[in-house]
Amino acid sequence: MVKSIYLGRRKHSDVHVVIGRRTMAYRPKGLLPAVLLCCLYICVTEYAVGWKTKNMNRQQTERAGCKYKNTRYEMKRVVVTGMGAVTPIGNSVEEFWENIKKNTVGIGEITKFDVSDYKCKLAAEVKNFDPKQYMDPKAARRMEPFCQYAIAATGEAIKDAGLDLEKEDRTRIGTCIGNGLGGVATIEKEHKKVVEGKANRVSVMMVPMMISNMAAGNVAIQFGLEGKCTDIVTACATGTNSIGEAYRYIQAGEADVMVAGGAESPICETNVSGFISMTALSSAEDPMRASIPFDKDRCGFVIAEGAGVVVYYNKSQNKPQCASGYVIDQSQNRKFADNIYRKHKCFYNDNRQQKCHQEGQYIEDEP
Repeated sequence: MVKSIYLGRRKHSDVHVVIGRRTMAYRPKGLLPAVLLCCLYICVTEYAVGWKTKNMNRQQTERAGCKYKNTRYEMKRVVVTGMGAVTPIGNSVEEFWENIKKNTVGIGEITKFDVSDYKCKLAAEVKNFDPKQYMDPKAARRMEPFCQYAIAATGEAIKDAGLDLEKEDRTRIGTCIGNGLGGVATIEKEHKKVVEGKANRVSVMMVPMMISNMAAGNVAIQFGLEGKCTDIVTACATGTNSIGEAYRYIQAGEADVMVAGGAESPICETNVSGFISMTALSSAEDPMRASIPFDKDRCGFVIAEGAGVVVYYNKSQNKPQCASGYVIDQSQNRKFADNIYRKHKCFYNDNRQQKCHQEGQYIEDEP
C-alpha cells in the first residue's frame, strides 16, 4: 500500500514513492509527469491491496461455510439449539413459559432495600434463586447477582442444546452476554467505606464484581469456553444486540458455537433513584397496572432483573443439534408486529419504524 509520496521543490527533483518498505525514486521532467506517475502508482498498489483483501475475506468466509457466486457469497444458516432463562416469574425456560400462559405477574414491592421514601416502590425481582445450585458457593460470593443469573441461564441453555463440551473444540465456542449497568450495588457498598474513612478496607473484588463484562467472563470461566468472549453494552437493547452480534460472529467464521444473551441485576438504591429523577420508572402502586407500555395511562417502566441466554450453532456443521434446533421464521416476526399494531394502535413513521419504547413513558400520540 502507498504510504507516502514526496515531490521535490526544485526543477528535475526526484519523486519518491514509498510502497510498504520499498522506496522508489524517479526523476521525471516537469511537475505534470510527476503527478501522473504518482497517480499511476496509487492505482496499481490500491488495486493489488484490494485484490489481496478480497481473497483473504473469501478464505475467511469459506471457513465459515459460505459459497461464492459471482464474487458475492451466501452465508449458511445459524440456528438456535438451546435456551435458558432466570426471570421474575420462573428460574427456567419451562417455568417461565408456563407462568406466561397463566398470566402470572412477577412485579411486587422492592425487598432489597427500604423504599418508604421512594416514589417508586415496585420492581420485578428474581425469586427463590439459590446460586449454590449452579456454581461453587465460594465462586458465587465473588459475583454480582447478574453474573450468577447468567451462569444459571447458560447452564440450562447448554443442556437444552445437547452441547457436550468434552467432545467439542472449546476454542471455537464463544460467549457474548451483555450487561447494561454492571455491579452498581457493589459500588454503593464499597463507596460507603471510602466515605466513612475506611478506604483501605475496600474489597479486592470490587472491580471484578462491578464491571459489566464479567457476566460473559464468568460464564466462559465456569464452562471452559475458550473462544471469542465479549460484552455488548447498549442500554435497554443490550441483550438483543448481543444475540445479533453472536449471530454475525458465526457467519464471519469467528466461532462455530456462540452462547449469547443478556443479564442484569440493577435493583439498588442508586439505580432506582437515578431512574426516578429521570421520571422513567412507573409510580403505580398496583402491580397489575405498573407495566402497561401501550396503555393511555402508562407512566413509566418497571425495573427488573434476570437473564436470558441462547446457544447458536453453525448449521453447516450438520450436527444432530442443528436438525432439532428452534426454527426462526422471519415472516412470523412481521405478523407479530402487525398484530401489535392492530391491537394496541402503535404509531409508525414513513419508513414503517415503530415509534414506541419498552419504557412505556408517556409521549404525545400521533394520528
